[in-house]
Amino acid sequence: GSRLETAEIRRLADEEGLLVKTRIEEGDASQRILDVAVEERCDVIVMGAKKRNWLRRIFGDNTVGKVIHQSPCPVFVVSA
Repeated sequence: GSRLETAEIRRLADEEGLLVKTRIEEGDASQRILDVAVEERCDVIVMGAKKRNWLRRIFGDNTVGKVIHQSPCPVFVVSA
């Protein structure tokens, strides 16, 4: 489940000396992600996207697309 995946990400980040923060926010997902990226002065945003229709989703009216187009830092999209 997601707790195991989060624990694995934290373990890998610790091994590499990287800082990973987890936050729970309410509101419009894309806007909250962008706001937090500014607040936390993020170096990169990592997001998951489903394989099916992946390219269409990136350029369509969706959370990943909005974040990519408005982000103050690079966005790394991984297959979910």
